[in-house]
Amino acid sequence: MKFHSVFRENLGCNDSDSVFEYVMATLKPSILKWDYFVNWNKVGKNVRDIEISLNLLNYLVGKDNVEEEARVLFREHPKLISIIPALLACREHKFQILTDYQSGKFNYDNFSFKKKENLTEEDIDQAIVFLKELGFLEQITSRRIKSLTDYFIGVEVGLDTNARKNRGGKAMEDIVEYFVNSICTRHGFKYIPQAKSDGIRSEFGKHLTIKKASKTIDFAINTPNKLVVLMQSLMGETPKTALHRFNRNKLL
Repeated sequence: MKFHSVFRENLGCNDSDSVFEYVMATLKPSILKWDYFVNWNKVGKNVRDIEISLNLLNYLVGKDNVEEEARVLFREHPKLISIIPALLACREHKFQILTDYQSGKFNYDNFSFKKKENLTEEDIDQAIVFLKELGFLEQITSRRIKSLTDYFIGVEVGLDTNARKNRGGKAMEDIVEYFVNSICTRHGFKYIPQAKSDGIRSEFGKHLTIKKASKTIDFAINTPNKLVVLMQSLMGETPKTALHRFNRNKLL
């Protein structure tokens, strides 16, 4: 790290080693906020989108002759087939299932669950085979799943955990911007969040050469003396990995 007088003036550090020690000593253990865990608005919307269909499928819960009952249900409500992938936490609607490879050949069964106004008997048979082979029909006949709506809420909560990395990054941006905004307001500076070189040139009249034209800078701060560029990163990886990535992709 290149030592700068600002470290001495603001942090009381006299060399690069003391700056590093200061940074390590002041690292925060967490930035988790309550909205990190589950985006309930998103979960609720996805449930509401198919809630009527879920309630119709509840008819099958506990049925002994579930395959025949499912045939009747799908004939009367053909659009129900389109939500089968969602029940299994899948966003795709087409599947190639490997059914045999021990014969020396790879054999597949193809399934499609795109929304249709009318279904053929083959469409219905395929849907039932799919649900049966997955073990899903057993779960509802045995009442391990008692409510498709409650079950689907759990599915969506599970899928939403994939977005936690993005929410962690957004939380880091919000926290940093709080302090950037406070400093800029106190000193009369202007800043641009998520800035690109064109925006900096348009807003501040300053040219910034960036290796990748599409690269976004977290914060560009215009001070009377110079343009200050800030990049923030949530250290979810090891410091060594993060520093290596920064050095490889550094902007200027």
